[in-house]
Amino acid sequence: MKGLAALSLFGLLVAGFTIVEANPKKCEGHTVFMRDVERACIEKTCATLHSPPTIDCVGMETGCFCKRGFVKEKGECQPSSICKANSV
Repeated sequence: MKGLAALSLFGLLVAGFTIVEANPKKCEGHTVFMRDVERACIEKTCATLHSPPTIDCVGMETGCFCKRGFVKEKGECQPSSICKANSV
């Protein structure tokens, strides 16, 4: 399972994503995902790693992405049952 997760994370890096360690006080139990858009991302968002880190709920206005099952709200990725409706 760890190998699969490592492979998935490597795939994200190849796809142009930078994985950044979370601030434990802000995102305990989560990983911060930042999209490398012109070497900057306006906001950092939290995404759980309970399933493979497929990022498909997009906050286009910021250039940052929330993981499946989450939706951007107040600058953070929050659990949402409507995330699929907002997915690309």
